[in-house]
Amino acid sequence: MDEEKERQKEIREKLESEGLDPDEFDEEEREELATDESLQNVVANNVRQSSELEFKGVFNGKVDDQFEIDRKLWEQLTNNPELNKYIEKKMFKYVADKILALREE
Repeated sequence: MDEEKERQKEIREKLESEGLDPDEFDEEEREELATDESLQNVVANNVRQSSELEFKGVFNGKVDDQFEIDRKLWEQLTNNPELNKYIEKKMFKYVADKILALREE
């Protein structure tokens, strides 16, 4: 197992130990991002790296929103950069794949 996969496994186990489901980091937020028209345009009209940069800013805004909604989650995401990055990557993949699939319909 390579180093990145091992780190992701550890992060996944940490999420689970904290009572968080790593596969369902707020499904409502993912769906909201996938239907965001501005983000749809960025994903559809740019290379993946550019889309990831734009998504990072949007994702960080969603993390900041958690301060009032779920303080425990906000603290975990702000205090653990690896966890934050893992969830960001996972959400970006979901959102980008969904946006591109919707564009093909």
